[in-house]
Amino acid sequence: MKTLTVRGKRFKVKNVSAPKGRCQIPTAKGKEIHIPVDGDSLGELVVIIHELLHAAFWDLDEASVNQVGHDIGRVLWALNWRKEIDEK
Repeated sequence: MKTLTVRGKRFKVKNVSAPKGRCQIPTAKGKEIHIPVDGDSLGELVVIIHELLHAAFWDLDEASVNQVGHDIGRVLWALNWRKEIDEK
């Protein structure tokens, strides 16, 4: 995945190792979102959700993003969500 769009804003995707992630402000030109895209773990799922929440709701405080990101990740994982990794 090279780009993604959240609430009408397009982000360049950069692959990182979990538990790191980063989202640039959605109004910036050439903005990037740094998420883990190669693995499949609960920690990586939580990081992806966390950064997507920042992209969608930039005004939310970090504590809220942490709590909601963790909660959504835990529920999806309990429902057996797993990522299919493209074979190259």
